[in-house]
Amino acid sequence: MKIICVSGADGCGKSTLLTSLAEALPGASVVSIWDLMRDPRARPLYATKEQIQTFLGALEEESRALFMLSYLRAAMDRAAPGVVLVDAYWYKYLANELALGAAPARLLPLTALFEKPMLTIHLELAPAIAAARKQGVFSAYECGLQTPTAERFIEFQSRTGPLQRELVERDSRQVVRLDGAAPASAIFERALACIHEALASQNGVSA
Repeated sequence: MKIICVSGADGCGKSTLLTSLAEALPGASVVSIWDLMRDPRARPLYATKEQIQTFLGALEEESRALFMLSYLRAAMDRAAPGVVLVDAYWYKYLANELALGAAPARLLPLTALFEKPMLTIHLELAPAIAAARKQGVFSAYECGLQTPTAERFIEFQSRTGPLQRELVERDSRQVVRLDGAAPASAIFERALACIHEALASQNGVSA
């Protein structure tokens, strides 16, 4: 399995980029923490995103991290062999819990359950721009488990962003930072070139 992660704060364009990359990389699969929702055996517990978001508010930092990481681990277990494009990976979810007060020494050992990505493409975007892109649609989880507002989204994303960058830099074998405010086509072209270079390097072929 060749794991390529697209990371970044909420609203930075991860899903848009992943969709374009999947179309451009034959045989690549996209994995996200929500994949289990497609399995009828996981219902009704995982029926909707809204239901899960509500459930998350009933948990404390450590139990919420365990829940999210078990969900992500299940999604990774189902991934097809080959190139796997992962939405956010564990970086975003642990950064959120750390921002909410969890102890790093208790959560970071859980990341041993996950293989290091061969490449992480990290999209940088100011929280205020991300908030504008979301056009007033925020979840409580994106707002630090508070009543969703643009102000709370910006405040919480401002705290989680640096934590997520730190986790990405610490864990990923290679990190490429891209400006999330750039045109989507430019982001896609640069990301795709970086992926081809990383795959060629791993296969021992000159890029």
